[in-house]
Amino acid sequence: MPADHHVTTMFLGGNKKKMGSAAFKRFNQGEMVNVTISAIVYIPDKIIVGIVFPKFEIENEFPHVTLMVSKGWKPVESNAVIAATCAKDEAFEGAYDAASNGILPAKNAGVHTA
Repeated sequence: MPADHHVTTMFLGGNKKKMGSAAFKRFNQGEMVNVTISAIVYIPDKIIVGIVFPKFEIENEFPHVTLMVSKGWKPVESNAVIAATCAKDEAFEGAYDAASNGILPAKNAGVHTA
């Protein structure tokens, strides 16, 4: 299990320019907000990621909550997993777009099975 469950709203990574943005000035670390998991990306024995579309400003291209990681995997890898599965021209693009538009369940919107 990840050490905590959170939605990264802005990653500074040493970029001090971001500290002047309106989003940074409104940010309150540790603030509790409600999010709804609209879809799940599950890689058996590796990682489970919940796709979320929060009602607040967020910098991350693919907002998510890392739900579980297996040994050898890190929560930060959720971003790469979503990009590799849900981005434009990827297998779950249709399902991701459906979920982002509130169409649930998104399972019939471009999901592929092996």
